[in-house]
Amino acid sequence: MSTTTRRIQDTVARIRERVTIHPLPITGYLFAVAVFYLAAAYLGGGFPYVLAVLAIVPLLSIVHTVYAAVSVRLRLETQLGATVRGEMLRIPSRVSHTREVPYASWRIFMRLLTPYGDQGDERNDGVERVVLTGARSRRLVHTVDCRHRGDYRLQIGPAEIDDVLGWITLRTQPQIVDFHVYPRVLNLSIRHLGSPAGSPGTRGGAGRSHTADPSRFRGLSRYREGMPIRHIAWKKFAAHGQPYIKEYDSSHTSGVAVYLDLRRVAMRASARAEAEDHSMELLTSVMRSMLEAHVPVDVYGTSVPIYTFSGAGRQMFDEFYLGTRHIHFNGDLSPQKLLDAHIHDGRVTRPSVIVISHLPDENLLELPYRSDFRDISCDVLLAATAWSRQQREKAKRLAPRSYPGIQKARVYVLENIQQLEDGVEL
Repeated sequence: MSTTTRRIQDTVARIRERVTIHPLPITGYLFAVAVFYLAAAYLGGGFPYVLAVLAIVPLLSIVHTVYAAVSVRLRLETQLGATVRGEMLRIPSRVSHTREVPYASWRIFMRLLTPYGDQGDERNDGVERVVLTGARSRRLVHTVDCRHRGDYRLQIGPAEIDDVLGWITLRTQPQIVDFHVYPRVLNLSIRHLGSPAGSPGTRGGAGRSHTADPSRFRGLSRYREGMPIRHIAWKKFAAHGQPYIKEYDSSHTSGVAVYLDLRRVAMRASARAEAEDHSMELLTSVMRSMLEAHVPVDVYGTSVPIYTFSGAGRQMFDEFYLGTRHIHFNGDLSPQKLLDAHIHDGRVTRPSVIVISHLPDENLLELPYRSDFRDISCDVLLAATAWSRQQREKAKRLAPRSYPGIQKARVYVLENIQQLEDGVEL
């Protein structure tokens, strides 16, 4: 059970107590009544009248407080849609009396529980004092800063009122709204991502691999410098003395496999939230770009259990985006190991692979240039928001440029997701 879940359950159990009795004010008041009783018994005069008033006031105070508590209504007035990280939500609520009530002073509590607890500790609880007279109502607006992706709970209430003498405190049931904050989706120009392996220096459209099909002969064309000589028409060359190249129509396979690193990083909550949010924004932005280009995409997340999604076409993005609420950073499996297992089982059918991680894993830096990746293009996107300067510099030193005979892939160390638009690479 997570810390946030325990905190929510503890809070609900505590506020179920509708009445609190304060013994200290009661003891003090009874001592005052005893003093006036002795004064009335031995001195007479006006003390008996004061004693009678002291006996009636507690009854009137409690009746007024109970009547106000029965008449008050606290309700939320909100219909939340999809909320995106970084938004400032203004959630209204209203406290009102359903019947005429004399002067009543209420305390309205507000508690916000976030995925990482950054706004859920006691010192951030809000308390607002509201005075209602008669059957009036008061509208309150609560501002929620959605700093990170995840599940949020906003608790309005309980509304508390004390009697005049401070003997008892009555409280209403709280109103609770649960909502999910989704990652941002940015418009990225990522045509250079997800391109398949091929001859050095060529990277075609995203996720598409073109290979010459010898069974689809198209014709001859004059040889130009730089063309591969293996397709030279030698009989034509011997007859005319001019080199010609045999041209074939190409067959192609398409698609991209995305491996998302869902290991939990050991660091303070706010830094971990930034790193995980950055990684999720990379994923959602890449997915929208691919799906809008009608590139088939398979997603594998290293959570427990393994998260999977497959889709093609822009109509699939909404389903994927809403489903990101089920992606949790709770795994201990690296994307490299998962990819190796899929290669061994023959499950990698896409010509292009993209690995997204928020961890400074040195093994991922070598991933695009492995010898068994000759037929697969592999791009590695590293969300370096929470990395130290030393970790970023080390990653840039260790990342290889290219190996002979292997298509040049790319490794990105991104301090800002917008760097993808500029094609920043190591």
